[in-house]
Amino acid sequence: MARQVFPQIARWLVAVAMLTAGTAGADEAALKKIRDGLLAQSADRVQIFTAPWCAHCKAAKKYFDEERITYDEIHTEGGLDDMVRFNALGGGALPLILARGESMRGFSIARFEALYRPVAEAEEAVEPPVKNVRTAAARPGKHAAAK
Repeated sequence: MARQVFPQIARWLVAVAMLTAGTAGADEAALKKIRDGLLAQSADRVQIFTAPWCAHCKAAKKYFDEERITYDEIHTEGGLDDMVRFNALGGGALPLILARGESMRGFSIARFEALYRPVAEAEEAVEPPVKNVRTAAARPGKHAAAK
């Protein structure tokens, strides 16, 4: 048991030290390269950074499954590489969702839909123009003729 727990504790200590440093052991150019790569990948596929204890992460994944939205899940507690990737995107709140080259922290259906759905679909959802309705005063009839 001690042999299994100690390596996990050691990994966590190293990860905490690296994340506390703010750059996760990499220079800013390397972090920018990681961030740009992740955002580019999200142009075709949704990515979600999660943790097992995160209720909002579970809600987001449930919504994605119900809507049949394909996504890649990245566990922030899965290892140093995943923590570095999460930190490269600014860390912060979970879930961190990447879609169409943009990111959002936390989850709400409305915010995700605004981020995820194409502009063309959003334009189709706009209400149709109001029909030109003439008022009674503008209609020709016996009142207009009586004058």
